[in-house]
Amino acid sequence: MSEIISTDHPLTGPEQVTLVALLHTLIPASEDSRLPGAGDMELRAFMDNVLKPEFGRVVQEALASLGEDFAEAGPAQQEERVSAFSASHPEAFSQIYLQALAVYYRQDAVLRGIGSGEGPPFPRGNDVADGDMTLLDPVISNPKPYRPV
Repeated sequence: MSEIISTDHPLTGPEQVTLVALLHTLIPASEDSRLPGAGDMELRAFMDNVLKPEFGRVVQEALASLGEDFAEAGPAQQEERVSAFSASHPEAFSQIYLQALAVYYRQDAVLRGIGSGEGPPFPRGNDVADGDMTLLDPVISNPKPYRPV
């Protein structure tokens, strides 16, 4: 939650703490500390990337469902609550989990941890070789597989 001004954030302070705990429960840190937990990622990046007004309501409902004391609960209790939420609200859980994964795997620390290196893969030298474009001529000459409308 570093460097987040509470008035500039769509979630209240307690909601932010609960969200961090939820993210840690969804994607915990690896035992060898190579990969951080999702709660360690820049929370602002998660919020900026995914919190549209309708998704924001889904997140707030999820956080309310987990309870204000979710962050203080033990790991087993947190997992039980998340499982219960997942069972009772599968669509909302799926949205939150998929967005958490999408943002998590864009983090440089995670990319380093999985051995991918930082940033997108192609600018690092994975060049696509120039080829013989005439090889596409048979494909281009095929009749169109659709009707014009």
